[in-house]
Amino acid sequence: GAASGRVTINGGNVTIIAIDCVALGARIDVFVNKGNVQVWSANDQAINASGDVVISGGNVNVNTSSDSFSAIYAENGITLSWTEETDSIYIGSCYSSVSGKVTITDGKKFITDDHSQIFSGSVNCDNLRWVTLKPFDGACDLAGYQVNLEGSIGVNFYLLVDEELLVNDDNYLLFTLPGDKEEKLLIGDIDPRTKEVDGVYYHVFPCHISAKEMTSPIKARMYYADGSVASKEFSFTFRDYAMFLINQDDYKDLLTDVLNYGAYSQKYFGFNTDDLADSKLENRKDYTDEDVAAALTELNKAPALIQYNLGTLQDTGVNLVGSSLVLESDTSLNLYFTGDSLTGAEAVGDSVEAELSESAGGYKVVVIKGIDWTELDTVSDIILTVDGQQKLISVSPLTYCYLVLSNKDNYSKKLVDLCLSVCDLAFTGNE
Repeated sequence: GAASGRVTINGGNVTIIAIDCVALGARIDVFVNKGNVQVWSANDQAINASGDVVISGGNVNVNTSSDSFSAIYAENGITLSWTEETDSIYIGSCYSSVSGKVTITDGKKFITDDHSQIFSGSVNCDNLRWVTLKPFDGACDLAGYQVNLEGSIGVNFYLLVDEELLVNDDNYLLFTLPGDKEEKLLIGDIDPRTKEVDGVYYHVFPCHISAKEMTSPIKARMYYADGSVASKEFSFTFRDYAMFLINQDDYKDLLTDVLNYGAYSQKYFGFNTDDLADSKLENRKDYTDEDVAAALTELNKAPALIQYNLGTLQDTGVNLVGSSLVLESDTSLNLYFTGDSLTGAEAVGDSVEAELSESAGGYKVVVIKGIDWTELDTVSDIILTVDGQQKLISVSPLTYCYLVLSNKDNYSKKLVDLCLSVCDLAFTGNE
């Protein structure tokens, strides 16, 4: 249709379709302020205005099937803005004879629906071809998540960050983790964590949780250096994305055992037991004595995993009196010794760390930390300093589980089940 003056659409459901002519033509201007508006032409321009084309709100789709014409032609200029966060604009192609550009006004910004680009100010028409624009209110956008499958338990947040944030290294992302713990990551520290996905560079912010916290919300929000808010709050749980991957058949066996491990950690520590990590799994595990026997059979196939190799400590006066596992985002193994001549501990290689401390009970504690949950079935070599001499010992976190399972009547059912879940995770993670 053609209008001799200005065309204004202020709402409603408006559909304008043409075959061999312009669908919507105006001698002056075309204004779209609100409504569900679709304008399409098969063999010509969808919108042709001798003045301006201004789209300031609504859900607007303007397109043409012709390769010879642009979807929007404006003699004076094309201006875009948005009113509601639910607004959207799709333009097949556009052309402004004034500058060949589109102006985004009112200080507003748009983001593409695939989270690949943020637009503001003056934009080249070609950059808007065949993309859907969504309102963008902030300085960064959450493009997606990734469960960390490389060792520690955690989630990577993929953010598309606007240039206005990147110019100040002291702007930051603040994670609020379960238990009201906070973790602050500065923009200046994110360059090594920039990742390309389908030609788009996202900034990757990692955070880590303990096994018992898989169903607790992880919250993230971007801030300017002065503490003022720069984005909306993003919220997520480890279990949410793990279940998404399981339903897609990605890493199904491994993630099933991870969630199983999380659920039994919750039970053991009495943490958020009304929402267990395995509650959405089709086949939840309920361990029995047969599972204990099966795990012991599997562990017995690897003698190095079922006993601490402490032969070098013989006749030194240093004796192992106990051990424990600490189940955080990484796993730590604590070995409790008696003997004042033990004065130091150091890991061989860089896969784990070792340090010596003293417990409240007066024991010397060798803390082996940084054990990835994908490497629970590995043996770590540790050098102890005894009477000024170096003594090499070899240990594995599964040895603790073996000791518990082989003496299950001396331990609580919750601890036995937790050790079984650790074994399942170790066996699956090694496949």
